[in-house]
Amino acid sequence: MFGWIAGLAVAGLTLAAAPAVGAQGLPTMVGQEWIYQVRAEDTLSRIAGRHNLSPRVVRGLNGLKPGTRLKPGQSLRLSTRRIVPPAASAAIVINIPDLHLYHFRDGRLAGWYPVALGQPFDTKYEPDPKRWQTPTGSFKIAEKRENPVWRVPKSIQEEMAAEGKTVYERMPPGPENPLGKFWIGLSKWGYGIHGTIAPSSVGRYKTHGCVRMKPEHIDRVFGGVQVGQAVRIVYEPVMVLTRGDEVWLQVSPDSYRKVSDLRTLTRRKLQSAGLTGRVDLKRVDQVAKDRWGIAIRVDPQALPPLPPATPSAAPPERL
Repeated sequence: MFGWIAGLAVAGLTLAAAPAVGAQGLPTMVGQEWIYQVRAEDTLSRIAGRHNLSPRVVRGLNGLKPGTRLKPGQSLRLSTRRIVPPAASAAIVINIPDLHLYHFRDGRLAGWYPVALGQPFDTKYEPDPKRWQTPTGSFKIAEKRENPVWRVPKSIQEEMAAEGKTVYERMPPGPENPLGKFWIGLSKWGYGIHGTIAPSSVGRYKTHGCVRMKPEHIDRVFGGVQVGQAVRIVYEPVMVLTRGDEVWLQVSPDSYRKVSDLRTLTRRKLQSAGLTGRVDLKRVDQVAKDRWGIAIRVDPQALPPLPPATPSAAPPERL
């Protein structure tokens, strides 16, 4: 097992999900909900960043107002529960609104990792403000390179010049190379999955369209995929999952503005799945409004805002 799944197991916590499904199966869920005890050195931003959550989500989960100062020993409810898109025979699936990459081996989930993706809009470039958005579609792994040379695309050279920066045509491997140590090139020329020298950008929309991973994460994925394997990049801001009588809903921000109304899309997905009669519609609408990007139970039996969490002496480790 790789990624945060392994980290949760090491920490002795139980995954809030059924076992990973096969490549052709339905979505599954990963992650954990727990109670975190605030430490003296903690701030809300540090806690959120440590677990790839935004401060807004941590405040929302705990009913905190912006600017609230935490106190040592204070209990915070945290959740990293996420719904995993079906692999559909792909080795890698990336959900853009979710800002996560899901790695599959032999049709089973092997790891899940936060990523940085393409900037939503380049307002300074009128011909194509969407030019840096990460593309969706089905691709193949075209190449794998360790210690890659960065051959800078013309569009990025032009941006460098416009911003008064030094313009590079190519950058050799080293501490200044933004590709980091590993490059997984896709069949769409110029796009790939790679490491970074700016790990703090992961979990945000900061790239020119590529998929950026933390060094310790790209290392695992690079060694676990082969040239020719499939990569799916999807745009699914609304994900639904059932587990017995439970109905789970995940609504993420529509960062690329592809959806006219998230509330309408959410209700439509529940209706298409035949689940409208199995959910609390007020809770559904609240999840669509909050857009926290984590999976939340919306069936009438769930306790608001989330099911009870089991206190833990330590939060899940992030690898």
